[in-house]
Amino acid sequence: AVGIATLAWLTRGLHLDGLADVADGFGAGQDRALVAMRDSRLGAFGALAVVFAVLVQVSALSLTIGEHRGTVSIVVAAMTGRLAATLACVRAPAAHPTGLGALVARTVAPWQAACSGAAVVAVAALAGRVDLDGGDTGGAVRAVTAVAVGTVAGWLLRRFLVRYLGGVTGDVLGALVEVTATVTLVFMTLNIPADVRIHLSTR
Repeated sequence: AVGIATLAWLTRGLHLDGLADVADGFGAGQDRALVAMRDSRLGAFGALAVVFAVLVQVSALSLTIGEHRGTVSIVVAAMTGRLAATLACVRAPAAHPTGLGALVARTVAPWQAACSGAAVVAVAALAGRVDLDGGDTGGAVRAVTAVAVGTVAGWLLRRFLVRYLGGVTGDVLGALVEVTATVTLVFMTLNIPADVRIHLSTR
């Protein structure tokens, strides 16, 4: 709980706020989504989304701590969440002409996104190798696969939200960070079967 709270504090709750606003926009319906997202008040959908996301994150991190890979898991999840936001700024248009979305939409070149992705994968692989859960190839495979799964989840969400809202906003980027990090963290709770790990270690 302290680990998840620390992440929220370091970002001043910006990404959780984005998740809440996107959920409220979805609850308001497509025609009123952008208006609802710009409303500073927290609605029922937003509150539920934040509570659910935090509960899942805390539960998943608790499981990874029990498997002696909590630090690696939270680092990989945080990196993958930020990568999802970076990738969303490659080609997606802004949903409206003002705000953070208008400032960052289409500002990331494909080669920059590729370099960011490669860097995240490299750090994840290294972190997986040195984690306390054996520090073997299986840990690296788990971490890199978690990055891939989280990135795919973020890409699917971005695609849906761009179609639903007409583009990206600052709230969309925040929601992408939180959802992607959550999916990545949940994946990190999974254990690679022993026979697979032995096979990977002896190749």
